[in-house]
Amino acid sequence: MNGLRVLIFLLVLGGVLACNSSRKMMREAWETNDLPLLEKLAREAIQKNPQNAYAHFMLGRVYRATGEIDSALVYYARAVRLAPQNDTYLKEWREVRLAKGDRLLKAKSPFRASKIFTELVKEDSSYFDAWQRRGLAYRALGWYDSAKVCYERALSLQPLADSLQKVLDFLDAAHVQSNLLTVKGKDLLKKKRYKRAMETLKQALEAKPDNQEAKYYYHLASGLYFYKRGGVKRLWDAIDHFGRASTLRPDEPEPRYYMAEAYLKKDDKDFENTIQAFEEVIRVAPGSSWAKKARKRIAELKKREKLLRDFWGKKK
Repeated sequence: MNGLRVLIFLLVLGGVLACNSSRKMMREAWETNDLPLLEKLAREAIQKNPQNAYAHFMLGRVYRATGEIDSALVYYARAVRLAPQNDTYLKEWREVRLAKGDRLLKAKSPFRASKIFTELVKEDSSYFDAWQRRGLAYRALGWYDSAKVCYERALSLQPLADSLQKVLDFLDAAHVQSNLLTVKGKDLLKKKRYKRAMETLKQALEAKPDNQEAKYYYHLASGLYFYKRGGVKRLWDAIDHFGRASTLRPDEPEPRYYMAEAYLKKDDKDFENTIQAFEEVIRVAPGSSWAKKARKRIAELKKREKLLRDFWGKKK
């Protein structure tokens, strides 16, 4: 029995020594920047023991050093899963994900990048670089309000980051400029100067793409401009803009009313779509002046539809 215990002890000791030796060799290969050797050693260690977190980590380092970010992410993730309490593994795994997000930003994929940065700040709310990059991604998407929140958070983590304050000043200026242009555009719209209103509201959106008020009135003004221009293509453009305005403000009857009028102008015998559009006006705002006009238009259309049906019926 004692002999068996000694044998087991020696086997365990041999395994530990072999593991330590492999670990030492991998560390030396990393320190001497011998990446081919390190890759070979890491793969051998993983083949012997797939649960070897250090070997996965070192293989992740190899791929990171050679710029193969996606492969690096795979092995860093495995190392973190096998040794979740290891701060070094976790730190480098986050750095590689940050690098992946930077690549996506450079490749003009800010939405995908923002998802990575969002995951990082959820994991570590004090991660300055992730907050700053998230703000950059949101700004590229035109989400200025969300970008401002991120930049403010980053600045709170590093108060001496002057460049962040400059970005915040820019976002504040964009907000003011966009609001001023929106007020001007709405005034032009009220005066039925649709083309000027459309152009001014477009400028408001160029200053701040997530200005929802400017966006709504831009689509309303554009719809009215194309509606007045007439022509089938222009009327389809008008219907599209009225539809976008309705999506932005589902409870607002005005764009729905003009959408119905555009259907009618496009085809004065398209009773089905036109009446349905007028009915939508009544549904969203039954007590409004728009609903009152819509009921009147529905009555007129149904009367005309009946006259046409009776006429053609008699003619047959």
